Amino acid sequence: MRKNIIYLLIVSVLAFATYWFVFREDGQSFSQSEANFTVSDTSKISKIFMTDIQGNTVTLSRKDKEWLLDNKYIANWDMVNLLLTALKNQKPEQPVPANYHDKVVKDLATSHVKVEVYEADELTHKFYVGKDPAPNNLTYMLTQDAKRPFIVRFPFENAFLGIRYNTNSETWRSKQIFYRNAPIEYVDVKYKDSVQYSFKVVQQGDKLAVSGNRTFTEPMNEKRVKSFLGFMDKLFCVAYENKNTEKEKILSKGREMGTFHIKRKNHDEEKAVIYFRAADKGTRAPIVLNGVEYDNEYFYGYINDTDFINVSSVVIQKMFRTLPEFFEADAVQN
Repeated sequence: MRKNIIYLLIVSVLAFATYWFVFREDGQSFSQSEANFTVSDTSKISKIFMTDIQGNTVTLSRKDKEWLLDNKYIANWDMVNLLLTALKNQKPEQPVPANYHDKVVKDLATSHVKVEVYEADELTHKFYVGKDPAPNNLTYMLTQDAKRPFIVRFPFENAFLGIRYNTNSETWRSKQIFYRNAPIEYVDVKYKDSVQYSFKVVQQGDKLAVSGNRTFTEPMNEKRVKSFLGFMDKLFCVAYENKNTEKEKILSKGREMGTFHIKRKNHDEEKAVIYFRAADKGTRAPIVLNGVEYDNEYFYGYINDTDFINVSSVVIQKMFRTLPEFFEADAVQN
């Protein structure tokens, strides 16, 4: 019994010594020059740049309290938060075992995402992340100019970290349409085939005005106008579909519903052209126009002559009100 206890003590001491002398370097788990993957204070990060060998790039930059994608789009905060959480918590567990080293280096050379992290204008971290999960969802990473790749884990989770280093720019874009941190100056809605319902809402300070092709004796319903403008910060698309094979056909020959313009203070006017979407086998209660059936749940939109989006009927109903609605009295509640 005593011999067994002594044997266990010896094994424990050897294991600790192996960890201390082989894996601990410079007072850390591993030296920073070899395993510089963790950012202790992500609040100091000013920019994150990612690129893959196919030439896809993503630049995330902090501006005031927002994150921007490629310096022109609002970034998806949920995605940014997942990335920041990974940078803060991912830990190098150990160098890749010697018998796997050459294979891992080869795999990283042919399939990786290069990551650069900046604080102000200083490059603080530069490393490569394997795009494909290793067995047991392990993630391989290699610091720039280091001699060995490492197995990196997210503590207490069996999760592949590589998925958070995504180079598909559309994944990083916020699906919030037309959001700007500035007051609205006007919203102009023009229907393609029902111009009598077109309208323009103008906001100047506390003053509101609604105009269109008709005049009304009833007073403007200010509550409805304010409610309409309040919805403008809550418009989200379902997805960006710039690679949709039907895009050009829809833009040239599709049935247009109307055009939506919005102008915010200190920002350029923005525009969305909305198109009906052809009904398919899954369409229930289709919209029928001149004998042609269209989907009643989803529409297409073309934003600022740049982005082709899929947008739900719920959002369309918020954007495309009608002129008479702003001059109707609210129903009396009993």
